[in-house]
Amino acid sequence: MAKPAEAPQPALHADFLVEDIDATLEKVKAGGGNVILPKMEIPEVGWSCYCKDPEDNILGLHQSAAPGPT
Repeated sequence: MAKPAEAPQPALHADFLVEDIDATLEKVKAGGGNVILPKMEIPEVGWSCYCKDPEDNILGLHQSAAPGPT
């Protein structure tokens, strides 16, 4: 029996820890990728977003929060 067209397709995605999420997002866009979940702050953790590359692969970008004063 065939799955309905609206059924989700199984997929994997990769997550990357980056030093500068804004600069990395610019590189993604310049390479033909799209932002599918905009950059959002995760309090006390850092920043996160999700993108698709030109071949529709999903990738997560994560930037750690800056360390506090020492």
